[in-house]
Amino acid sequence: MVITTLPSLSETKPSLHLKICLPKDGPSAAQLAHERSPPPATRDSIEERRKKISRYMKKRTRRNFGRNIKYACRKVLADSQPRVRGRFAKAKVHEMTATAP
Repeated sequence: MVITTLPSLSETKPSLHLKICLPKDGPSAAQLAHERSPPPATRDSIEERRKKISRYMKKRTRRNFGRNIKYACRKVLADSQPRVRGRFAKAKVHEMTATAP
């Protein structure tokens, strides 16, 4: 293992040093990156590809971008809260805006 010391970037504290430890006998960064890379893509037959595409299209049509309420009790509480311009507000602020001419 090789230990090198580099001066710090701060000129006000020259006593600080950055230590970098580099392995001498080990895999290189390129080898480690290659080991973590995904496997190469495989070619599917035309029939398999059509099945995969049709499955994707069916799933795509079933997507739900609508609002779904997970906790009904939270919705009830939120609906009962006073709002000013769509945002939650304190009750006193709500009363003042409601009684203002």
